[in-house]
Amino acid sequence: MKGFPIPSSKQTKSIDSDTIKQDYVASVDLMEHASKVFSNWFQKKIPVREHSIFIFCGSGNNGGDGLAVSRILLENGYKVTAVFWGNPEKCSKDCRINFDRLKSKDDAKVFVTDKTENIPSIPENSIVIDALLGSGLDRPLEGELEKLILKLNSVNATRVSIDIPTGLFSDKTTTGTTFAADEVLSFEFPKPAFLMPENAGKISNWDFKSIGLRVSEEMARQLKNYWLSTIYIKSLLKKTNRFSHKGTHGTAFIIAGQKGFCGAAVLAAKSCLRTGCGLLYAHLPESCLDIVQNSIPEAICTTNAGHEFLESDIFPPEKTTAIGVGPGIGTRYSTARIVKKIIKNAKVPIVIDADALNIIASKNLMGSVPKNAILTPHPGEFRRLFGKSANDFEELELQRKKSVEHSVFIVFKGAFTRISTPDGMVFFNSSGNPGLAKAGSGDVLTGIITALLARSYSPFEAAAIGVHLHGLAAELAIQHESVESLLATDVINHIGKAYKKIRSEKKADEEVTDMIEPPIEFLQK
Repeated sequence: MKGFPIPSSKQTKSIDSDTIKQDYVASVDLMEHASKVFSNWFQKKIPVREHSIFIFCGSGNNGGDGLAVSRILLENGYKVTAVFWGNPEKCSKDCRINFDRLKSKDDAKVFVTDKTENIPSIPENSIVIDALLGSGLDRPLEGELEKLILKLNSVNATRVSIDIPTGLFSDKTTTGTTFAADEVLSFEFPKPAFLMPENAGKISNWDFKSIGLRVSEEMARQLKNYWLSTIYIKSLLKKTNRFSHKGTHGTAFIIAGQKGFCGAAVLAAKSCLRTGCGLLYAHLPESCLDIVQNSIPEAICTTNAGHEFLESDIFPPEKTTAIGVGPGIGTRYSTARIVKKIIKNAKVPIVIDADALNIIASKNLMGSVPKNAILTPHPGEFRRLFGKSANDFEELELQRKKSVEHSVFIVFKGAFTRISTPDGMVFFNSSGNPGLAKAGSGDVLTGIITALLARSYSPFEAAAIGVHLHGLAAELAIQHESVESLLATDVINHIGKAYKKIRSEKKADEEVTDMIEPPIEFLQK
């Protein structure tokens, strides 16, 4: 199966050029195809033809897309007014071709201006489509163009952007004014900016569709960011052998809980079993025993000498195939001493979460973390481990750097949870919803990933499948709940359905059939 790259704007420009050369296609024909893809997407989104549509087009190739979309939508019965911003005599070659094509239509309405006061009046409940500037922008809007964007943001209309909202920087922190898009359709790939929390207020919804771009082998070696789609995750899943038994499905050893936080142990243990490990040992302080054993009769519970929290050394069973440590354990001195020994002496794959991460941060133990360990911090835990960054883009690069430096997999939890690898790759997850922003969700993820490691998935596979399965389970649960009411236990109860959804996923017609594999050697390690 295929992976979806997330290239920079410069890389995307090179991919455009390579496609034109490889496929012997004229750039204006590629623009026409992209405009048809956008128009088809738009017609599915807004099938009603009664709305007044105003398409604002710049003088570059993004503007050329807008002019072509104006013509296509006009031909499909929409009420379209195109506003060309600038001088048609000074636009790009392909933009000029599409300007002339639109002007040749008898029923075309085309305004040409570079003054905000001269744009046509936009009635309430209209649709405004932004095709002013593309993804190459790297400086703030100013002058009349900024004035125009502020005006368009103030009207009572649905706002849609072609490829990227005008004013948004694709590859770095945006400063200045941006078009406030309700919907965006990006061509071929997601834009890095779409995946950053700092841009949450700038884009409401976005999607991406293939326009047939080709990624060369040379370019593939340069790509460092990827998108985890369900069809890709499906390719990583193993089949269950008819003659398998609990011994062949691995033995997980989860260290969790303290008095008052026994629920974290319950959630991690239950999700681990739901994900498919053959045998689970839950190691607990004595105060958690009855709660966990009564909640999960399938788990084998072992108790620590500590009554309220972990106090004595822990020795995983010899048959252990994966360890999960951290949910609800606290950060007391005795517990910290135990965690240090566990991570230093781990002989099997390990997931490190929650309080175990806080212990590593406070005791400066990153040097003791074994290679290929999976760390699952939320933003606060990540910053305690590695320090603060000036913005989301810098934090992404810090995450990448620390994965390489320590040879670990870091699962940075949040919207579009991202996994960084020892090879310097970053994978953004496509599943999930804001309902996961609730206590207990991380404990569930720890259990899921630990189970996958126990079943002999590689650390990358366990992390990738784990975050996607976790997100899909939340999506399925939300069909019966709301983002406000969703509980971690709801996610656990939908893990089975999430597995079924992954296995039944089929490749969309729009997907490119020869999209490259992520060029990473550790996938099957």
